[in-house]
Amino acid sequence: MLSVDNATAAEADRRRFERIVGDTAYRPRSPDAIRTELERQVGFQSEPVDHGLGELATLLASWLAGGHDLGAVAELADAYPAQPLVQFYALAMRREAGDVEAARRSSSALLALDPDDPLAVQLAADLDGDTVLAASDETRLSNLAKLADTPLLRNPYQLAVGAIFETIRDLEVARVLDIGVGSGAQLAELLALLGEHENRLRRLELVGLDFVDEFLERAGQRVADTRIPIETEVVYVPVRGRIEDLDDRQAREIAGESGLDGANATIALHEVPGEQKLAALRNLCLIAPRHVLIAEWNYCLENTLSEKSVEFLLGARHAAADFVAALTERYSFEEARQVVRDWLAQHGGQLTCPAGHRQECFLHVTSWQALLEESGFDLAPCDESWLAHAEHGDRASLEDDAMWIATSVYSGWSPIALVHAVPR
Repeated sequence: MLSVDNATAAEADRRRFERIVGDTAYRPRSPDAIRTELERQVGFQSEPVDHGLGELATLLASWLAGGHDLGAVAELADAYPAQPLVQFYALAMRREAGDVEAARRSSSALLALDPDDPLAVQLAADLDGDTVLAASDETRLSNLAKLADTPLLRNPYQLAVGAIFETIRDLEVARVLDIGVGSGAQLAELLALLGEHENRLRRLELVGLDFVDEFLERAGQRVADTRIPIETEVVYVPVRGRIEDLDDRQAREIAGESGLDGANATIALHEVPGEQKLAALRNLCLIAPRHVLIAEWNYCLENTLSEKSVEFLLGARHAAADFVAALTERYSFEEARQVVRDWLAQHGGQLTCPAGHRQECFLHVTSWQALLEESGFDLAPCDESWLAHAEHGDRASLEDDAMWIATSVYSGWSPIALVHAVPR
């Protein structure tokens, strides 16, 4: 149980987190910006159609600005009865306004058009008071494996490892931290780069941080099994713990005698609850790695939005459409949407459970940057040479004067961003 002081600090961090996200998250508000969002989402439909998107964008812009005109919602739904996106957002607006019966009518219309729409199925279950059956851990891991085969995840993992390598390749001795080391795949890929590219490294200390003993052991075995240049000594240092909850002993163990040269957190920090993200980044800053690379989801599904809000569902459908776009390059449309359905089923339904109970917290790149600066880091530019490490180089690009890397672009949007920072 938290002490009074710790509870007060957590509450302060929560307020600070919500303020930072509220000030920095990407919020499409104009009809043109919302129309662009809707066009990205058309591919999520079983039968993509684009009629009515302009009118829907105009109505959503008015709604998000506070003009809650249910009469206009009804008119649009009647004008475009065969447009799934119109019916989906009619459901969203009616649900937010508390008109449950009208929301049910929209839900029925949407399911008639697309009965396997994962978002529609979950929202219909909620309106009917039914329980959403959560996917098993086995299913979740299987879904992650499917995503891991796509450029959506391959690029950020490869780019983060490549960036770490580029920052240490001219050192003779280097120490690198992998946050959420898991199976040790990124550590093994870092070692593989030693044999593929010229470098001066003669001793490389790899610190794996995780709270699961099995992962730490598997990562160590993977490092041991990876062939490396004979002239480079490799030392693996397992540390059990969470970055948001380190004690002094763990911090010293991670930093070592000479300090850290690099730290990598790839798809690791989004599952840290919102207010604890600040604690995680402060702890990371105290360990003082000379370079920090964070590759994270670039969405606005932060746990500061009400599950009833149109804005939350706008972001959720955006993310779902990107996942399907990535997966259909390798899997069938039906399999791709099943992955989305299982993702949404976590914790009793990501679309319907209160913000504090949602499984994950996805932030826009500008929010990650602001959280880093709040926690004692300075943002640093990304080097163009890092792009060479992308497995699918045509999908990666430097953005905003090289202040972040769009790792894998779909329909003009990068679902995952790579950010570089240094302790202040």
